Amino acid sequence: MPPQPLTSEAGPSTDLFVEDFGPPIWRTVLNKRADLGYPDFYPSRPGFGQPEDILTEENVKNGYSARPFVTVTSAESFSMHGPIHNQLVNGCLATLNKLGREIIEKRDECMPQFGERAFRIPVRVTYNDVKRTQFLSDLANPNVPLYKLMRNPIPHGFKGLELLDTMFSPSFVPAHNRSISGPQASALPQSIAIDRAVWFIRVLGSNEISAHRGRAQPVSAPSAPSPAAAVTPSSSLSQNTSVALPLSSSDWHTQEFTTLYTNWLRIQLGQLSLPTVQTRGVPAPRSGATSVLGDEKARARWLVKWNYSLALLRQLFNRHLISARVLGAWLVDMLASSNLAQLGFVARLAADHITALARHVHIARPCLRAACDRIVEIREAKMPLENVEMVLKSLIQVLCRCDEMALMNPSLWRKHRDLILSLVNPSPSIASLEERSKVLMFKPPSTGSLSTPRRQQMEDLQKLDSMNAETNMLQLCLSYFDGNASPTSSTLDVGRFDEKVVVLLNWAMGSFQLGIHRAYAVHTLLVMWREKFDEHQSKATRSAAMDFFPTLYQWLDTSEAAKSRQNAQAIGITFGELTRQGLFSYGRYLQTLIAQGHSARFDLSASSHHLRILRSLPIFVQGKDLLHQRRLALTGGNKQLLAMHETEEKEIMAEFEEECKEFVPEVFGYKRYGASTQYKEAVYHHLRSTNKITRHLFLQARFWIYPLAVSSLVIQGRRPAIDASAFARILHVFRECNGYSTMADYLVKALQINRDIDILDCIIDTIRRDADVWTAMDRWELLTDALMERNAAQDTAGQHHAALASLLVELARRDRLSAEDLAEVQSSIDSHRKARPDPSTTFFDGAQSMDGVRQVMAKGDVTAASLLGAKLFVRHGPFENWSTLWWETLVDAIQTSTHATIVDAVTAQIATVFEQAEGQLDSVVDAWLQTVTNPIELLSNGSHLCTILLHECAHRHLRLVSRTLETLVYPVWAKCAAATLKDGSCSHPLSVTNSVTLCQQLLLTKPPNQSLPPTSLRQALVLQTERGETLKGAHVISLLQHLPFLVILEKGSATPERLQTQISLLLEQLAATPHFKAAAFRHLDVLKDAFLSNEWSESSMENLEAGMVDVLKMIMSQGTNNDIASLESSPRSSAWRWTSIVLSMRVDFKRLAMRINSDGDTSEAKTTLSQLVRSNLDRDMSADDADLLCEAIRGIERVVAQEIISFGIERLGALLAQVIDADSQAQTDHPCKSIDLLLRVLDSASRTSPLPWGDHAILTARHALLDLISVALQSIERQFASDESELPGDDPPKSSELLHVAFRLLRFSLGLPIVESPNPTLPRPDFGRLATAFARLLSALPTSIGDRATIRLGDMLAYILDSAPSRATVHSALVAEVSLHQSKASILQALSILSIRHRPTALNLGDDTVPLDDRPWELFERLDPKPRRAKGQDFYLASKKYKDTAAISMALFAPRIEYDAMPRDEEDDDAASEASDPDLYASERDLGNDLAGESSMLKQFTTAIYGGPEEASIEDDIVIHHASPTTSVSSPSNLLRPRRASTRGMPTGSDKDPIPLVDDDDDDDDDDDSGSEEDEPELLPPRGKRPRVASKSTGSVGGKTTRKTTGGKM
Repeated sequence: MPPQPLTSEAGPSTDLFVEDFGPPIWRTVLNKRADLGYPDFYPSRPGFGQPEDILTEENVKNGYSARPFVTVTSAESFSMHGPIHNQLVNGCLATLNKLGREIIEKRDECMPQFGERAFRIPVRVTYNDVKRTQFLSDLANPNVPLYKLMRNPIPHGFKGLELLDTMFSPSFVPAHNRSISGPQASALPQSIAIDRAVWFIRVLGSNEISAHRGRAQPVSAPSAPSPAAAVTPSSSLSQNTSVALPLSSSDWHTQEFTTLYTNWLRIQLGQLSLPTVQTRGVPAPRSGATSVLGDEKARARWLVKWNYSLALLRQLFNRHLISARVLGAWLVDMLASSNLAQLGFVARLAADHITALARHVHIARPCLRAACDRIVEIREAKMPLENVEMVLKSLIQVLCRCDEMALMNPSLWRKHRDLILSLVNPSPSIASLEERSKVLMFKPPSTGSLSTPRRQQMEDLQKLDSMNAETNMLQLCLSYFDGNASPTSSTLDVGRFDEKVVVLLNWAMGSFQLGIHRAYAVHTLLVMWREKFDEHQSKATRSAAMDFFPTLYQWLDTSEAAKSRQNAQAIGITFGELTRQGLFSYGRYLQTLIAQGHSARFDLSASSHHLRILRSLPIFVQGKDLLHQRRLALTGGNKQLLAMHETEEKEIMAEFEEECKEFVPEVFGYKRYGASTQYKEAVYHHLRSTNKITRHLFLQARFWIYPLAVSSLVIQGRRPAIDASAFARILHVFRECNGYSTMADYLVKALQINRDIDILDCIIDTIRRDADVWTAMDRWELLTDALMERNAAQDTAGQHHAALASLLVELARRDRLSAEDLAEVQSSIDSHRKARPDPSTTFFDGAQSMDGVRQVMAKGDVTAASLLGAKLFVRHGPFENWSTLWWETLVDAIQTSTHATIVDAVTAQIATVFEQAEGQLDSVVDAWLQTVTNPIELLSNGSHLCTILLHECAHRHLRLVSRTLETLVYPVWAKCAAATLKDGSCSHPLSVTNSVTLCQQLLLTKPPNQSLPPTSLRQALVLQTERGETLKGAHVISLLQHLPFLVILEKGSATPERLQTQISLLLEQLAATPHFKAAAFRHLDVLKDAFLSNEWSESSMENLEAGMVDVLKMIMSQGTNNDIASLESSPRSSAWRWTSIVLSMRVDFKRLAMRINSDGDTSEAKTTLSQLVRSNLDRDMSADDADLLCEAIRGIERVVAQEIISFGIERLGALLAQVIDADSQAQTDHPCKSIDLLLRVLDSASRTSPLPWGDHAILTARHALLDLISVALQSIERQFASDESELPGDDPPKSSELLHVAFRLLRFSLGLPIVESPNPTLPRPDFGRLATAFARLLSALPTSIGDRATIRLGDMLAYILDSAPSRATVHSALVAEVSLHQSKASILQALSILSIRHRPTALNLGDDTVPLDDRPWELFERLDPKPRRAKGQDFYLASKKYKDTAAISMALFAPRIEYDAMPRDEEDDDAASEASDPDLYASERDLGNDLAGESSMLKQFTTAIYGGPEEASIEDDIVIHHASPTTSVSSPSNLLRPRRASTRGMPTGSDKDPIPLVDDDDDDDDDDDSGSEEDEPELLPPRGKRPRVASKSTGSVGGKTTRKTTGGKM
C-alpha cells in the first residue's frame, strides 16, 4: 500500500511515514461468513485467546516468542523420521479420520441453537375511528411492511360480508356501518392489494380459530405436541414446549369462510337480472336487488368489484383458505339456478376453479347435469350466447377427462344422452358407465311376473297385429306359440296350446274390417307349427301325433265368435284352408254334428249355428258320400227343404254368373253384355251377389270362372286376349269373393302365358297391394318363381321392365329372394344401364327452353307440349341437368295459367319426359316437395296442381303419395285447425277443401269425386297400391296424429257446410277401410293419444270432445255401426270396452280438475278427487286394473297427477311397512306384488308433466318413504349380519326379496323429478341416515355376491349421494361411517363415492409419531426481514441463539445446525440472486492455494465472484457504511467493493466474537406497541454505532499505546 503520512496534534508532518503492513487490497479472505483471517499471514485470525494475543507482563516487556518444537541443543541431532514413520505405519489414516471427526463434532457443538418461540398472531382489540382508519391506511399502503403490522394488534369488528367489502373499498367502516368521509377517506386507496388482503383475512381467521379452540379446550389436554398450533397472544413465549393437539382442525372455519365468500359473490351476481327471464326454480338470494345492466357506470364499477373478487378468490383458493368442496357445491347450485345474464360469469368462474369441481366426484356429477341443462336452455332461448355455450362444453369435456366416473349419473343419461355423446369421445369405458347408469334408472316391473289371462291375450294379439308384408311367418309362429306351447317343447302343455289356438281363431274373425289376411294366417301358422312339431317328434325316442280337430271343433261349438252370423264368411275361409291342408276333417265334422244332434231332423236345429257354418264350409273333394251327408245334415231328409236349398244355391250361382258377364264380358267371349259399358268405366263396382255367395258356392264357381279367366289371357281363335282393363276387372271379381288363393294362382298363370306389358304392370301392382295376404298365405315362393321366370323372359326378348326389377330387388330386401336370384336381377339392371347410349357432350342451358315451356302451357297446346318434351332431351341432354328448373316452370305455369286444357298439356309433356327419364321423376318432385314452405298458399289456387299430382300418381309416374300427404295436406290441416281453435274462424277454406279432396282420392277405396283421378279400375288399383305405403310405419302414425285436426275443422262453426260434409264423409269411409283399420290397431296407443288428448277437452269449442270420441268409436269398431252395444259384443278382445272406461275416468278427472282450477270454492272438488283416487289405489289391485289406470291417467291434468302421486307414495309406504313387519315369506308375496303394480301406475302418472314436482303432499310422502326405506335397509342388514339358523318348518321372509323391493322403491323415489321447497321448517328426508344404512348393508353383504354386484351397489350409493339436497351432510356421514368401520373401509372406498383425501403428514420423533394437521389459517409465511451481516461475519460461529419465528415450532423437528453444506454447483450460474446469496455457500476455499502464481487481475476477479453484490437495504432510513468515518479512502476501488474490515483491532485476550453481532438497541418508530427486544430483527447498526476497524491496534494498558502492529507477525 502507499505510505500514509503521520499526523499529530502539532500538525501534519511531511517527513515521517508509518507503513501499513496490512494485506494487499486484492488478497481475498478465506471465507465470507467465517472470519478465518487472510492466507499467508500468521496469526491469520487474531483473538479468541491465542497465545500471541495474551498481553502478559512478559509479553509486553519482552514480546512473544513461540516455544520451539525441539530443544536447541538437540536441534542438530533430532530427526522426525521415527515419529512420522510410526504414525504412517500404525494407523495413520484412521487417526487422521478420527481427528477430523472430532474436529467436526467440536465445531458442530459450537453452532448456535434455536431459542424460545418468537412467533405470534396479532390479537384483536377495539380501536377508535382514528386508529382504525390509520390501520386500514397502513394495510393498504404497500410501503408499510406486513411484519410491522404483525407486531401490533389489529382492530376488532371486521367480519362477515363487511370484511370483504372493506377489502375492496377501505373507506367502508364495518363497525359503524357507514363510510368514511373527508380527508381520511381521501387518504385511503380504492382497494387493498390482494396479498395484503389475504394476510389480513388469515390473521382474522386465526384469531377466530384460536378463540374457538380455547372455548372447546378440555380440562386435561393431551400430552402430544401440536405441530401446527400457532401460539396465541395469550400463550407463553418463554417456554420451549409444544402446544397440545387441538380437539378439531380448522376445516370448520374454512367452510364457514367459503360460505361467506360465496354469499358475497351471490350478492354481486344478484345485481345482474333480466326483467323477462325468471330464475330457474331457485329464488333470488336477496329480495329487491336492482340490476346494474341498465346503468353504464354501475356496470363498470360492478365489473371492477367482480374482477377484484375473482383475484382475491384465486389467491385464497391457492393458499387453501377456501374449501374446494363447498366452493364446488356452490358453483353447481349457481350453474343450475342462475339466469342467463349471470350464467356467463358463473360458467367462467367454474372453469377457473375446475379443480374444485373435479376433485370431488359427487360434485362433478351434478355439475355435468347442470351444465347440460343450461346448454339446452341456451339453445331454446335462441340468444347470442355462443361463447357461454362453448365454456360450458369445455367444462363438460374437462370434467369427463378428469374423472369419467362423473358420467355415472342416471339423470344425465336420461335427459342429455345425445349431448354427452356429442361432446365426449365414445369409448368402452363410457359405454360401460352408460350401462351402469341405465341400471339405476327406474323401469316399471316386467309383466312376466304380473301375467294374467287378459294380459297374455293382449300380448298375443299385439304379436298377431304386427303381421305385415315383411313378417317372417316361421318366426311369428315360434314367437306366438312360446313356452310350453312351442312345437319343440319337450313338455307340451296341450291346454295352453288350445288357448293359443282359440285366441288365434278369435283374432281371425272380422276379416272384412281388419284385413282378409287374418283368415289365411291361421292355417299358415298352424301348418308351420305342425311341421316343426313333426320334425321334433321324429327325433324323439317316442314320437307322438297332434290332432287339431278336437280343439277346432270345440271352438266352433262354444265360441261366441263362431255363433255370430257376421263371421260365417271368415269361418268358411279359415276352415276351408284348414281343410285343404288336412288340419280339419270335413267328414269328421259332419259325423260329429250328426252324432250330437246338430241336424235339421231335431228341434234344436233351428237354434244351432253349426248348420250355418256347414253351409259355408267348402268341399275340396266332391265325394258323393260327403255331399249326401251334407244334404242330410242341412235338410234332415226333407225333400222340400232340400229342393229349396238347391234352388237358392242355383239362383245365387246364376246371379253371380250374370254379374260376371256384365262386369267382364271379355272372359265369356262378349264385347258388351248388359250394362258392361257402364261397369267398365266404374272405379269401384260392387258385385251384389258376392254378399250371398258362400265359400262352398265360390269353390263351385271357381271350377268354371277360373278356366275361363285363364283362357282369356291368350288369343283364342278370332277372340283376342284380354287387355289390362279386363284383367283388372277379373282380379276385382276374385277380390270381391275373397278368393285370394285363386287370385294368386291366376297371377302366376298370367306371368307365365301372357306377355302384355300393361297386364304385367297390373300384376306388379296387385302383388304389392296385397303383399300382407301373400305373406299370410305363405305364397311368396310361388310368386317369386313366376316373377323370376318372367324377368328372364324379358331379358331373353331384349326388354327391360323397371317396375319388375324394382319389385324383385324389394323382395330380395325382405329375404323373399335368394342371393343367386338377386345377382341375376342386378345383372339384368346393369346390362340395361350399359346398353344406354352415351349422351352428347354439347348441350344448351336448360333455361333457354323454359320460356317456350311457359308459352306452350299458357296456350294449352297438348301436341306442342308433347313434342317439346321430347326436344328437351335433344337440346339439353340428360334429365338431371334441367329437371329441377323444368318442374318449377311447370308448377309456376299451373299456378298462373287459366286455360282449360292446361292440365292435359302438362300431363302430356310429363308423360313424354317420363318415358325418356326412366323413372327419375320421383326424385325431382320429392326435392321440390321438400322446398315447399307455404302449402296453404300453394293449394289455395292449386286445383289444377292437385289434378296433375293425382294423374301422375294414377299413371305410375309418381310414387310419392305419402310424401304428398305429409308435405301438402297435413300442414294445411294443422295450421287451419289451430286458427279454428284459437278464434273459431275457418281460414283458407279453399286450401282445406283441396287438401281433403286430395286425401279422399288417394286413400279411399271408392273415391267420391269421379272427375278426378282415379277414373278407372286400373288407376284405382295403382293408387290403392301406393296407399299401402301410407298405412305403414311412421307414415300411418303421422296420419293418425293429424286426423283430429279434421274433427276440429268439421266442428268449427265458421266452417262451410259443404266442407263439413266432405270431412265427415272422409272420416266415415276411411274408418270403414280394412287396411286403415288394421294399421290403426297396430298403433292403438297413438290413436288413443291423438283423439283423447287433454287439449281437446280444454278447448272452448262446443262438442269437440264428443266429436273426437265418435270418430274414435268409428275407427275402433269392427263394423260400420259404431254403437256401444255393438262394440262391446265384439268377438275380438274388447279394446273399445277398455277405451270407454278410460274415457269415462278421464272425463271425471277432467271435471274435477276444472273445478279445482276455478276461482270458486275448491274444497269439495279436492275432497271428491281424493276419494276417487283413494278408491282406485287403496285396494287390492290386479294387473288388469293397473293397465287400465295407466291408460286412464295418461295425459291427465297436473293437479290430478299430483293427487295420484302423493297418495300412491303413501300407499307404497304402507305396503313396504307390511313387508318389513312380515313374519313369513307368505305374508310378503301379496304386498310385493301390489308394490310392483302401484309403481307402474305412479310411473305413468309421473310422466304426465315434464316439469318437476314440488307439491307439499308429494314431498312429504316421498320423504316418509325414503325414511322407511332406511328402516328396511337396516332390517336387511341385521338379517345378513345375524348368524341365527332357521328352525325346521320355519318360512322366514327372504332378505333378497325385501332387498329387491327396497331397490325398486329407491330407484323410483330418487328418479322422481322434484323441487325441494326452500322453507326450512318443512320436513326433509334424512339422506345421511339412508346413505349410512346402505353403506352398512354393503358391509354386511357376503363377499360371494361378486364384483359386478358390488359395483352396482356402489353406484346406488353414489346415486343416493347425488340425489341428496345437502350433499355435504351426506358426505360427512359417509366419511364418519368409513372411519367407524375400518374393517369394511376398503369396500366403501372402492366405490368411488368418497372425495379425494390428502395424504396425512406425520412427524417421526423416535418412537413417537406426531400428526401434522393441515392448518392453512395458522401457518403464516415468515414475514420478518433477513438480518444484514457485515463482511466477514461468521454467522455459524455466532454465540447468540436463533429466534424461532416460524408458524410451525422448530422444536418439533429437533433441528441441528451443522457447519457443513453442499458446495455450490458449478452449472447453477443462471440466476444472479442465487449467485449473490451468501447462504448458498458453506464450504471453505483457500484461494491462496488454488490461485498461487496467478496474476493479480485474476485473483481480484475471483475475489469479486466469491464476494458478490451487497444485499439490498430493507428500510430506506438505514444506510450501511463499509468503512470507518475516520478512515481515508484513496483508491476508487474501495467505493465499488470495500475490503473486508480487519479483525486485528480486537482487545487482546478477549473471548468474544471478533466481529460483533448487531446490537439490538436500535431505535424504531414502531416500538411503542411491540413486545421484547428479541422480537426485533437483527440489523446492522447505523453509522454512529459502527465499530471501529482502523488499522491501529486497540490493545493498551492504562490508556497508552504499548506498541504498533504491522499486520504481520510480531
